[in-house]
Amino acid sequence: MTQLASITELEIGMKIQISNGQARPCKTNKVKIGQWAYCNTTGYVVDVMEKYGMFALSDIPVDSTDKERNNQVFRFERFNIFSA
Repeated sequence: MTQLASITELEIGMKIQISNGQARPCKTNKVKIGQWAYCNTTGYVVDVMEKYGMFALSDIPVDSTDKERNNQVFRFERFNIFSA
């Protein structure tokens, strides 16, 4: 895995892993685990908004015919982003 330095390196359809750098909380704290999992996940880039420094991540590939896509929007500068 290589860390991406700029939002211009993101391409639609690219599989990436994002991390906020925090250690995983203990498994007994369900609320903290849910918050941590939201900010430390793997997915496919479905939109890149360079003007705003943001990107959208989906749990399924872009070319999938499934319309039940779960998109999440993130700010690039808040995360460590790796190509998967």
